[in-house]
Amino acid sequence: GLFGQVGLSDSNPNPVATHGYLGVGGSSLFAARPLDRFGAAFFWLSFSEELRGPLNERLGVGLRTERGVEIFYNYAVRPWLRLTPNVQVVRQGLPGRTATVGGFRAEVGF
Repeated sequence: GLFGQVGLSDSNPNPVATHGYLGVGGSSLFAARPLDRFGAAFFWLSFSEELRGPLNERLGVGLRTERGVEIFYNYAVRPWLRLTPNVQVVRQGLPGRTATVGGFRAEVGF
């Protein structure tokens, strides 16, 4: 299904103006793997003008909205053992910076 959240503030004194995420997730796309799960999401974080303005004017840092995507696949090795690789690609708030981060999780249920 679809999921998401959006947050807004008046930016005073909060350093964040808006933030949110939108995504899709669900059961396996493969009939032979009914216990697997997947998900993908887009996220963002917009800094308030009260923070961004002075930093950009005085320090010339070029602070901007952060954006990124994340995807994961939850592989059910057994009903009690799940392995989940994921990757995030984030365009950071500072110009010219994009980070790619991989992760891996093992879940054991008993």
